[in-house]
Amino acid sequence: MSTTTFNRADFRVTNVLAQAYGPVASGTTVIAFHGTASNIDNVNKSSHTLTLEIHNGASVVNRLNAISIPYSGAAKLPKMVLKTGDSLHAVTDTTLMIDLSVELLEIVG
Repeated sequence: MSTTTFNRADFRVTNVLAQAYGPVASGTTVIAFHGTASNIDNVNKSSHTLTLEIHNGASVVNRLNAISIPYSGAAKLPKMVLKTGDSLHAVTDTTLMIDLSVELLEIVG
């Protein structure tokens, strides 16, 4: 029998590629069913880019590649399935100006 849990991962993205969620535990599948990336640059009021990747060991799958998010705007993230060992990584062109929020369904078993 499997168990399911709803969860949310919130992450302030920097200009260094970093793990925003994961890695997914053994025997678990995670469905990222909703997410947003918001530009919160109230200082410069400028657009910034976001790159979102799924990592599993040496394997990297690029889900978003340097998409531009205008000042005070947001981008909807794609639906994703993360399997055992996968982790979600993000990077932006400047530090601490993009907030990432991903809503997840974690399925164990």
